[in-house]
Amino acid sequence: MNRLQFIFCIITSFLFSSELKAQADLSYIQMDSVKIPYKSIGEGRSLVLIQDGFENSESFIKYLQKDGNKVILPMVEPDLSVEEKAVQMMTVASSISRDPITIIGSVGHADLVARMSYLYPANVNRIILIGSEKPIAEVHCPVTFVSPSKKVLVTMDKVKEEVSKEACLPVNASKKLLFDLSHNQCKDVFKGYETYPYLVSAYERMLAEIGDVQLVVNEDQELTPELLNSVDAVLMTSPLNKDLQKNLLESERKALVNYVAQGHALVFFIDDAHRVNWEAYGAQDVVAPYGIIFGKDVPLPGNVGAISFPNKIFKQRYEIPYSGACLMTGGIPVSVCMNDGYLHGTIVELQNGGKLYVGGDTMVGLLLGFHDGVRLSRNMMATRWWGKDSWNYMKDLLTWALK
Repeated sequence: MNRLQFIFCIITSFLFSSELKAQADLSYIQMDSVKIPYKSIGEGRSLVLIQDGFENSESFIKYLQKDGNKVILPMVEPDLSVEEKAVQMMTVASSISRDPITIIGSVGHADLVARMSYLYPANVNRIILIGSEKPIAEVHCPVTFVSPSKKVLVTMDKVKEEVSKEACLPVNASKKLLFDLSHNQCKDVFKGYETYPYLVSAYERMLAEIGDVQLVVNEDQELTPELLNSVDAVLMTSPLNKDLQKNLLESERKALVNYVAQGHALVFFIDDAHRVNWEAYGAQDVVAPYGIIFGKDVPLPGNVGAISFPNKIFKQRYEIPYSGACLMTGGIPVSVCMNDGYLHGTIVELQNGGKLYVGGDTMVGLLLGFHDGVRLSRNMMATRWWGKDSWNYMKDLLTWALK
């Protein structure tokens, strides 16, 4: 072998091994028939970085990762539409992180990140764009523009400072909504779904959109008349696991019934018997005085979906997730299952202003559902749940409750 052949072999070997290493560093998320490559670097706060258009992106990634962040790098095809890119990027992000997500990109990605926020309003907590401020389409989270510096490190420091800040949400707290988590409503045992940490920040952002409302989170206090009477409405999603649920005390059941009777609003979700023992939980005792009765589970396959129809609560027909629910009768129907018309959501309104909403499935209250979900397709917790309008459904519902 002559010297030229030797050098060629060395170079070829280096390039080939580098390519193999680059491929080995990638992971993949399966979305229907598409495998989406991505990298996830570090642990901590979840950041989605859109690399296109960044100078020294590798240095930027290392800088963010060392500061205690999980940097998620979805790698989608450049010739996709904005909608397709948004769906694929958020499929990656929501599959590997249950935490609220901050998206970082250049102003050239404004349309893309706006679409990501619009399609996945519960998951996207903040947007940071590097470049001059420009108009951006409808989003459901705070947007910060960072002016770039000629010195890359200065720009990195500015972004780092913004990432570490809590999102500032304008709230005029003349009204209060109590979000009760004191009965383990948002805890489960499925890996990756042990908690739903994005919900609190998502409902804070939703109330900021409604305006004039503060979210009060109750993690461990008993639902006493004094606590309930300090707020204007109460939101209670269902427990998600029978072994983890904390049952309502007898005094709490009575306090919730009286709360509605005294002219306040309660939004109350329950779920199927696979997840919650609603009899032991005390759900029937809360709603029975208002003519709503629970029964056995709905005899339907998973990922069926439900719809609302335009009425005094909902501005339009909304598509919402529904999979495994408790049968209900009573009240005034406001949303129904897509198969056989089983009752999904129902309301009672009292002459003194008291309001009660009851949901037989808690998925919409968890703000689940995907823009690309396909009805009746199911893959356990990895299902792309049908029902893209959970945000709008809950926003209209809470607006009604807080009137």
